[in-house]
Amino acid sequence: MAKRKKDPQYIPSSATGLSANDFEANGLAVSDHGAKRPVRRGDMIASIVLVIVAVIVNVVVTALAVWLVLLSDSCNVTCNYTVIQGGWIFAMAAPSILTIVGIFITIFRVIRRRLAFWVPLTTMGAAVLALVIGTTVMILGIPGAQIF
Repeated sequence: MAKRKKDPQYIPSSATGLSANDFEANGLAVSDHGAKRPVRRGDMIASIVLVIVAVIVNVVVTALAVWLVLLSDSCNVTCNYTVIQGGWIFAMAAPSILTIVGIFITIFRVIRRRLAFWVPLTTMGAAVLALVIGTTVMILGIPGAQIF
């Protein structure tokens, strides 16, 4: 049985498939294998600003979703209120849920030092798309209404 080295930077060859000689042959030191990623200040600042913008977009989208309840004012007996209510609840809840999940993913990616600025941008697009889907579902519950 082979003795384990006492060096804290020691990486057993069975875990990586490479030995220390292989690292040195490729121009890497053994200690470079476990090095942390560099801090990207620009990405961190952009992520913070975009998270704030995503929260503002979420407030606007939710405020617009509140007014969707007026689509059912022109309804008579033939309207499917279950579909209208489901679309309205989706348009109200989904953007907020997506924004909260996006904020947590952004924080996690910033902590792990990975590119994170794209997550709030995607979250904003998904929130607007959720509003459009909820509105479309509500319109489908009104007979004779047209989407386009």
